[in-house]
Amino acid sequence: MSSTNTDPNVAFYGFSPVARDPDVLFDGHPTASGDNPKQDLFTIENFPLPDSSLVRDVKAFVKNELDEQTFNHSNRVYVYGVALTKTHFPHWSYDYETYYLACLLHDIGTAEKYLATTKMSFEFKGAIVARELIFSLGGVEDQADSVCDAIVRHQDIFVKGGNITMIGQILQLSTVLGMSIVSIPRLTLDHASSSRQHGMSSQPHSPTTDRDNNNSVPKERLVWALCPRY
Repeated sequence: MSSTNTDPNVAFYGFSPVARDPDVLFDGHPTASGDNPKQDLFTIENFPLPDSSLVRDVKAFVKNELDEQTFNHSNRVYVYGVALTKTHFPHWSYDYETYYLACLLHDIGTAEKYLATTKMSFEFKGAIVARELIFSLGGVEDQADSVCDAIVRHQDIFVKGGNITMIGQILQLSTVLGMSIVSIPRLTLDHASSSRQHGMSSQPHSPTTDRDNNNSVPKERLVWALCPRY
C-alpha cells in the first residue's frame, strides 16, 4: 500500500525527489532542450541574498575559513541556482535560505584545517561540518539535514539513475555553471569562459550594461541558458 508524505517540511526544505541524471532531467524539456533554449534576462537585483541571523553567522564562519575566490564562488552558485529554477523549473518550490546555506557551505570541506585533519572526501567532511555548524547556531534538524544531504551529493553529476533531492540537484547543476559561465559583477573576482561539460552546455552571453537614469550606476545583466548535450 502506498502512502503520501504529508510532512510540509519535505517540500519546504527541498527534500522533494527529482531525477539525479541531468540527461534525464532535461530530456525533452520544453524550455531547456533543443536548438533555442529559453534565455531570461536578469539583473543582479533579481537575486537578493537571504538574510537572517543564521545566514549572517554562517556567512561569517565561511568567510573566515575559505579563501576569497571560493567564498565568491559560493555566492555565484546561489545566483545561478535561483536563475536556473526561475527560467526552467518555475514550479519548483524550496526554501531560499536553506539553499543559500547549502551554497555557502558546499565547499567548506576544502578549508585547510579540514583537509589537513580528515581522510574523507571534501564533500563528506564538509557535509558533516555544515550539519554540526547549523545545529550549533540554532538551526532546525530538517534544514541541517537538507544542507548536509545536498553537500554530500553535489558531486553526483556523473552518477546515472535514481533521484536526488531538489536542493541537491540545484546545487550540483549550479556548481557546474559556477565553473563554466561568465562572472556576475559584485559577486565574483574571476572570469570563466563558457564550456561544455558533464552533459550540459552553458550558453552565456556577454553582459549588457544599463545605466540608471537618475545616478548613472551601471547595472550588469546576466543572460544564460542551460541545455543538455547530445
